[in-house]
Amino acid sequence: MLATPQEDFKPTDQGYAAAPEDLLRDWLEGFSAYDGPDTSVLEKKGEFKIPIEGISGKEGAKNVPSWARGERPYVGENGKEFAKRLCDAKYGAENYNTGPKEAYNQIKKWGDRSFKDPK
Repeated sequence: MLATPQEDFKPTDQGYAAAPEDLLRDWLEGFSAYDGPDTSVLEKKGEFKIPIEGISGKEGAKNVPSWARGERPYVGENGKEFAKRLCDAKYGAENYNTGPKEAYNQIKKWGDRSFKDPK
């Protein structure tokens, strides 16, 4: 468990003493409460595509990161847009790699191959 600024101590000749208040003030300056990642891009903005039934793992590109499971592309959204939306929410705007073994590419293929527009 990490120490809070109030629990922060510095060594002295006689043991440990509490950190001075000005040190704590400087340490806390510029910090604010963190509410977690931006999930506004994940809010429902329309109808979702439906999964294609009976498709195999390789054919459906089902090797996706565990954090992406349960998400679905919107109707009219291609795999590239779907992967960008999820990765932007998880890692920040375009703050991720797009190589062949990366989460972005796996999600892109999964979105293109495993879902279809509803009838």
